[in-house]
Amino acid sequence: MKKEEELTPLKRLTTMARIAARYEEAVEGKDAEMKALKKKLLNLHQVDLPELMDELELVEITVRDEDGSALRLTSERKYDSKITDGTRDAALRWLTENGFGGLIKTELVLSFDRDHRDEAGAIASRLREESPEGAMALKETVHAGTLKAFVAERLQANESVPFDLFNIHTYSMVKPKKG
Repeated sequence: MKKEEELTPLKRLTTMARIAARYEEAVEGKDAEMKALKKKLLNLHQVDLPELMDELELVEITVRDEDGSALRLTSERKYDSKITDGTRDAALRWLTENGFGGLIKTELVLSFDRDHRDEAGAIASRLREESPEGAMALKETVHAGTLKAFVAERLQANESVPFDLFNIHTYSMVKPKKG
């Protein structure tokens, strides 16, 4: 086998390309393996462990790991929520009418083709006076994390919140914690 410096540039290029292709295949394989592991772990956290703890009528328990360390299991209630296009107007109206309008943010989006970058900069400085028709859109929204925290806080305090407007999904989560 020739030393690397004795190989022609084309042969070195070919060798490197083959190595890169093998690395890409290995990474793709690891990504698929990681995705499958994450799916199994999520199922354990959200289905298997909560169901078993419910069956045992437990909210919290400490068990021993194989190495003798403590594993604390706590079943926690979690809430997912989102505002969809179909419920947006009613959900925002409910928030405003019930004193939570401060959660609503207004986004201004301007869209320009790449060829109009300079024009976009000029309009940004004179936003209201010169924005071309159709280029500007106002959108009212509630940040996903803010909505999730709001819903969780209300439900944990036994306060009402419309499940249909905020597409609320509740579930139990059990994650073993060492120590």
